[in-house]
Amino acid sequence: MVEPISIYPSTEGMVNQDLAIKISLIQERITSQTGFKISYRKAWMAKQKTIVNIFGDWEESYAYLPRWLQYMKEIAPGSFYDLCHDEFFVGNRCDRGYRQFHRLFWTFKPCCDAFNFCKPLIQVDGTHLYGKYRGTLLIATTQDGNNNVLPLAFVVVEGETLLAWSWFLSHLRLHVTNKEGICLISDRHRSIKSTIDNEAIGWRPPNAYHKYCIRHITSNFNTRFKDVKLKQKLVKLGTYCYFKFLNHFKIFIVNYL
Repeated sequence: MVEPISIYPSTEGMVNQDLAIKISLIQERITSQTGFKISYRKAWMAKQKTIVNIFGDWEESYAYLPRWLQYMKEIAPGSFYDLCHDEFFVGNRCDRGYRQFHRLFWTFKPCCDAFNFCKPLIQVDGTHLYGKYRGTLLIATTQDGNNNVLPLAFVVVEGETLLAWSWFLSHLRLHVTNKEGICLISDRHRSIKSTIDNEAIGWRPPNAYHKYCIRHITSNFNTRFKDVKLKQKLVKLGTYCYFKFLNHFKIFIVNYL
């Protein structure tokens, strides 16, 4: 019988090399190294312990957030963050000695400055966070003239809700850019559309023009029709429209400028 504590050193190298290593692979390697078979639970516990030893535990990470964010502002002056907390309840009693994480927005000043020299477009998207504490990461990016991606702002929120998207997009307007004529690209999430329809947040024309991402459109298309060839044709259709615009624009320049 192999106790979890005795296999931590063996798992450290595996986890360092591949944080997403499967538990079944840990079981196989421990068996080959020691000659003992371990249960799935023990291998899982060993991996979690190793992650804590390398990166610290979840509670410590959240507790360090204010310090990390303040350090970000010191290293990159002009950077901005907004860390929101909720009251912490134990049963029905509010414990004033603790605060509960709610939302976080942050942006780097150098990225905001660089946006002045990039294309007038912003792409927003979200992805689920997996771990002990769930949530959603929302991100805003742009592109430079060479199509390199530049991150502009990040948000960790409770989910892709109307309140979360409204909070994120309003912060983009307040702390990243107040330019007019921006092309805002997103998927067809209802909360995004409802947020943009709210004129008070600042993403209605002429401040911005909302467009849908061709990648998300083709992905949804393929989910419904399950035809990769048609999906590829749809992508080409979007590309064709883009280059057709460029050709007409060149003709316009030659004839009128």
